[in-house]
Amino acid sequence: MENQQIEWGFNMEAMGATGKVTVDDVFVTISHEGSTGLNKLQNRIQQGYKGEKKIAISQISAVQFKSVGGMGKKLSSVYNKTPGLGAINKLAGNTAGATGYIEFVVIGSSENKGRALFGGLNAMASNENAVMFSPDQEEAFNEIREFIENKIRERYTTQPAQQAASVAAPDVAAQINSLKQLLDSGALTEDEFQKAKSKVLGI
Repeated sequence: MENQQIEWGFNMEAMGATGKVTVDDVFVTISHEGSTGLNKLQNRIQQGYKGEKKIAISQISAVQFKSVGGMGKKLSSVYNKTPGLGAINKLAGNTAGATGYIEFVVIGSSENKGRALFGGLNAMASNENAVMFSPDQEEAFNEIREFIENKIRERYTTQPAQQAASVAAPDVAAQINSLKQLLDSGALTEDEFQKAKSKVLGI
């Protein structure tokens, strides 16, 4: 898998059997065009002419990931070792054994996928937020999965700290305001007020 440094950040890319996923600092871009002419035709039959879809990473709530199972690996191996079939598989963009998939779940979306083997695979093949991949392509998609999941993890681990800071700020302001009222009423001297204020501010 190739990670390229680009002008505004970095870029990850993975080509699968039913499309390509590109990730930068802000967006996940899904293209279902395919890597070869035959692959492109097959994807257009399943997906239509949808073009690229960009999903903001901040809007992704989860990543569903299914590794290529034993059946997919066996099928891919048989195709690639059989004279003629291996060439056809290469022409089709290495689609043999493409039983793994990555799906990006968007905040607020509802999932409705077939769970039976062929129903599930057909649903993934036509899902605009998902890309299926073969054994040779799995590693690249797993790297994208880990990157996005780390971004989601960062989002939820930094939010509580930000919320705590936003709650603490008004509390400090309220305490200083109360001290000022005591100063104005004469209950505190200027020196006492300054010491108490410093204590509240932690300085």
